[in-house]
Amino acid sequence: MKLKLLLVLSICLLLVGCGSNQEELKCDIGATTITITIQKGKIISYYDEIEGDLSQDEIDVLNESHLKDITNNQEALDKLRDVIASSGGNCNSN
Repeated sequence: MKLKLLLVLSICLLLVGCGSNQEELKCDIGATTITITIQKGKIISYYDEIEGDLSQDEIDVLNESHLKDITNNQEALDKLRDVIASSGGNCNSN
């Protein structure tokens, strides 16, 4: 009986997942605003109000350049805030 219950719980967890665990960072940089979505310490989406979405290749370059050894969202957010601030931008978490 316990084995069946464990099996059912495991299947439910696999189907539902552990949650998206995404964080969003909204930043003003000069004349535009960007929105960066982070998951597991990596950028998964980057939207610029003027230029639009970055391609996956461009996102991969940003991750490799700035978030190479980072695996949690808070570290990634802190790092990106620093990078953007050094370019004269200002960020807020959503």
